[in-house]
Amino acid sequence: MARAWFDPLRHAFPGGGPQCVRARTVLAAAQRPHSKGERERLVEARYYIGQALLVQGQRDRAVTMLQEAVAAGATSAVVHASARAELKRLGR
Repeated sequence: MARAWFDPLRHAFPGGGPQCVRARTVLAAAQRPHSKGERERLVEARYYIGQALLVQGQRDRAVTMLQEAVAAGATSAVVHASARAELKRLGR
């Protein structure tokens, strides 16, 4: 159940499901105030939302989401370095 917050993301990618998931839905699912790992979950959520936005051709929104992932400072999150690398690839 630890990754239940992750379920809304599967609908964010093409072929992932019939519904269009909004970023705020995914972020809300990742938030559990004052719980262990919240910052890391939010970094992961922002990274994957950014990737979904790139797939959908929404580069500017994707860059914003990736920048927020990096700015959160949760360097222990697995995707923190990936977000930084993606921003570099995008010239940001």
